[in-house]
Amino acid sequence: KYAEANLIQIKLNYHTDNQSLTIFYTDNGQGFDFQGFMNPDTKLGLGIKSIETRVKALNGKIDLISKVGEGIKVEIEIKAEAP
Repeated sequence: KYAEANLIQIKLNYHTDNQSLTIFYTDNGQGFDFQGFMNPDTKLGLGIKSIETRVKALNGKIDLISKVGEGIKVEIEIKAEAP
């Protein structure tokens, strides 16, 4: 909605060797200045902060790359827990 993207790609990969799920998300939206966006003194980026909190609660990793005018790339990896 805010990104004004007209092309979005989502890829899911399940890795049987280490039993992990990797989610790749990219878009061609307006992007943003990541450092300023994630400043803890602002209310900006609450959606991304929420996603980051949820991924960490699942013992996962999240990497975000964005630049103004270049969209965003997100990679999330979550490992399955042993039964």
